[in-house]
Amino acid sequence: MRWRIRHAHIQALNQCLHCDNCRWCKAHYGEVFSGWIHLKVIRCFVESVLRFGLPVDFLPVFVEPNMKREKQLKGVLKKYLTELLAKSLVLSAEEEEENENDDNSDSLPYVFHKFTISGIASGSGGGNN
Repeated sequence: MRWRIRHAHIQALNQCLHCDNCRWCKAHYGEVFSGWIHLKVIRCFVESVLRFGLPVDFLPVFVEPNMKREKQLKGVLKKYLTELLAKSLVLSAEEEEENENDDNSDSLPYVFHKFTISGIASGSGGGNN
């Protein structure tokens, strides 16, 4: 009989702690998410400076592509930005051929980081969580 009372007490305490933890997580989720996105922006900035050098002369943009059109978007970005880079920098024909066949993010003419956000509905309605 005594163990039932103790078990019920432990279950009630567990339920109370669970509710408190959920409330705390909901209250601080926005702050943590904001910090995470700031880290992504800082990473993009640092990698852009390392790749393109100083002075800082680039435009950081975050894009949420439709999952079906991601490859097409990357191709269009690569085409136009490679043309821009070719005008400002003289690239050899060998380097251009290597960059056309290579899909490695280090060889792209832009900084590319893919990350997923779970549990948040997509703004475009495409289900890209």
